Amino acid sequence: MAEQTARSISTIHMLRSGRLNPHPVLVKEIAAVLHMSQEDIAAIAGLDGDTS
Repeated sequence: MAEQTARSISTIHMLRSGRLNPHPVLVKEIAAVLHMSQEDIAAIAGLDGDTS
């Protein structure tokens, strides 16, 4: 996922461990890589769903 989003491995690790809440741009990138909706990724991350 780090390569596909052009992000560092440490960023992805912090997201997976819950130490970092993703910015809306990152939500969009992750959703594309995982073939999921932005709303689903935001819900999983515990965000308010505003991914615009």
